Amino acid sequence: MNLTRMIVLSALLAAASGCHYLRGKTGCHADQEYRQAQQLPALKVPAGLDAANTTTALVIPTVNSDIPPRGPRDACLEDPPKYKPSTPNKPLPQS
Repeated sequence: MNLTRMIVLSALLAAASGCHYLRGKTGCHADQEYRQAQQLPALKVPAGLDAANTTTALVIPTVNSDIPPRGPRDACLEDPPKYKPSTPNKPLPQS
């Protein structure tokens, strides 16, 4: 009885811990909606109205470099890298 209970409990724990593999890609590794965004044509101003001043509009440059895709085990860019802060300098002895 005790061995059966341990086997069932172990199987349940193993199944529950692996559920994230069943959901597919999540977080930053999932296909993001913004990647399918397309450029829209400029706004057409109706006759009789003035066009908006776009001289100070934000211009987004095109990216010409090929960035390699992130691997499934790579950290998301939202997660900052781990680092160890340097030890502070010791003050010089005064003579």
